[in-house]
Amino acid sequence: MAKVDVDYRLPIAEIGPLLCKLINETVPDKAELAPEELDRMETEVNIAAQASAFQFRFSGFYRI
Repeated sequence: MAKVDVDYRLPIAEIGPLLCKLINETVPDKAELAPEELDRMETEVNIAAQASAFQFRFSGFYRI
């Protein structure tokens, strides 16, 4: 929990009631992300795509 943001931290006895409350909440159709979050996400996707291409290129296999 030290490395990530935590939405809820509570005793086990309170998890059930919280889950019941959360599953009945309405959520927006689309998440609103700040520009810096969008930039970070784009960077992460690009890194993942490059890592995959790098792995396949040197293993002798190519994705089509």
